[in-house]
Amino acid sequence: PLMEELLKVSESMKKYISILQDTDDFFERNEKEMLRTNDVRFDDPTYELQNQFETVLIRAILAIRKFVKVLSIVEMSDFHSHKDMNRHLIRRFENIVSIRTYIENVGLFIKEVYDIRGKVEHDGLQITRYNVSIVNNELIATHPMLSEMNTSACLYIQRVYLVLFKYFEFVIAVSLKGRLSLGNLVMLEKLDKHGYRWVIKFS
Repeated sequence: PLMEELLKVSESMKKYISILQDTDDFFERNEKEMLRTNDVRFDDPTYELQNQFETVLIRAILAIRKFVKVLSIVEMSDFHSHKDMNRHLIRRFENIVSIRTYIENVGLFIKEVYDIRGKVEHDGLQITRYNVSIVNNELIATHPMLSEMNTSACLYIQRVYLVLFKYFEFVIAVSLKGRLSLGNLVMLEKLDKHGYRWVIKFS
């Protein structure tokens, strides 16, 4: 089921955040002693964080595939991939610029998720390590980054979950609206460069 796949994405994302927070909390509790002894030893969470990052991407792609099947039923079409689905939606809403643009933008984001998943699988994506250093008598923690994108790995997986959740919700709503001739889209609000938040009202 689609919602179960999205829930798994959320669970892995929360696990990543929890590992990060637990490590940060460890340094906060032990900062004074570490500075006093100049000894910054800790259980490096980098491997576990990278594992959870990849898990989020895998589960996100599984959720996308489930969504394609769900929308095939709603749209009464046989989509073989998310690309087929997006092409169909773009044609269907070609005269509604805001909807078409949103679908095109999310389609590009989904392609990016697939590309990053492929790079991770083949060790082609550089993710920096969790690192801690002493600077001006303070402990400074540096969280993992996607180097080529200059983006926090933690923020990226949160974006993946948010964009997909909103996209699935929106596309199902407008597809059903179109099939059942219900109401109008009444508000479009910019969320970030990857997506939008929609408020839909049916009359």
